[in-house]
Amino acid sequence: MKSRLVALLDDVDAALSGAYLRAFGERAALLTFLFHGIFRNEKEMKENLVDPQQGTTLEHFRDFIDYFLSRGYSFVGEKNLAEAPLPSGKLALITLDDGYFSSRHAQDPMNEFKVPAIFYLATGFVEENRCFWWDVVYRERIRRGSSLSTIRQEQAQLKESSPEKIRIYLSEQFGEKASHPIGEIDRPLTPREVRSMADDPLVAFGNHTRDHAILTRLLSDQAEHQIRIAQEQIEQWTGRAPQSVSYPNGDYSQEHIALARKLGFRFGLTVEPRKNYLPLDESNHNRMKLGRFYFFGGQRMRASWDLMRSEFRLRTFLRKAKDRLG
Repeated sequence: MKSRLVALLDDVDAALSGAYLRAFGERAALLTFLFHGIFRNEKEMKENLVDPQQGTTLEHFRDFIDYFLSRGYSFVGEKNLAEAPLPSGKLALITLDDGYFSSRHAQDPMNEFKVPAIFYLATGFVEENRCFWWDVVYRERIRRGSSLSTIRQEQAQLKESSPEKIRIYLSEQFGEKASHPIGEIDRPLTPREVRSMADDPLVAFGNHTRDHAILTRLLSDQAEHQIRIAQEQIEQWTGRAPQSVSYPNGDYSQEHIALARKLGFRFGLTVEPRKNYLPLDESNHNRMKLGRFYFFGGQRMRASWDLMRSEFRLRTFLRKAKDRLG
């Protein structure tokens, strides 16, 4: 019953948001979008070699770009964001986190539509050619017949651990070879592939720490080490230092914003689902915690995109009304 009510609320929200857009249009804003790996097709996703996360296929990704271009959006890249101020209007930024080899599939639509993107690398996985730990948990638990809810609970618990403890846990639970890639679906990029991609003028690389370490779980010097090592490796591989950081798991604090600014980053990305209204703060404060949307592949994508564009959200309105009423 609860799931039906949630689905009904989503449908009403999407309808009202679409009506709002038609009636009132949109404010000038930057909408930033998060992707991870890109599956070539549904069959590849169903092999269960990786956690499907958003379930984004190449077709979904191409439809996404086409949708926003047809709504008058201009796609911007690292160079645009590093140079203030941004032009006013409806802007979109594509980001792909972690460093999956499959994220390379995005390049064909990017070149087809002439839109840029930033690929955020967790460089330790790239350097060592090891699977991302959440994929190992997903694959091995699925093989053992675990439910999705049980897997999600285990992944959430592991997020509280350090990268070193996670590696020990994976080895103890699934064996030392569990983190070895099986094929192209579950492997990260290689340094050579990163270097090759850097030749594409539509591609930029960003910092996602060395070990996908959640910064709020680390001491200050550990957090700085994670970011510095990743920065050095990306610059070594590409010849260019990243201008931005994507906070792993979207977790950050004012301390991490200050750290990112100290290390020379021009902007930082969260996973807070909100629009970034223009102009961006020239003090760089809100540039260091840009909101970012993500969606799930499937039939409701366009409704999701309408919701992201709209200034009106039914759930937000109801929540604010409830707060006013106490």
